[in-house]
Amino acid sequence: MRWLDDHDIAYEKLDVIADDAAFAEMVRLSDQELAPVLDVDGQVLTQAQVIARLTHGQMDLFGAASFTSRKRYAPAENDAKSEPP
Repeated sequence: MRWLDDHDIAYEKLDVIADDAAFAEMVRLSDQELAPVLDVDGQVLTQAQVIARLTHGQMDLFGAASFTSRKRYAPAENDAKSEPP
């Protein structure tokens, strides 16, 4: 989430713990129950895929994606302190 904020990328955050429908949609799209999952214009990246791409220096996670529709499926954050530095 911080990476998206740092790069001024707007997104819709869906709380997969509090919202059963959001959780079911995340599992349907990603075929796994781990969060976060990013969905950009229908192209889905799991947490492991995002980490792998960022680790290898691929900052443009989705290539030429237009970023017109973004969703981030993740648990709600209690406060900013819970996010790693």
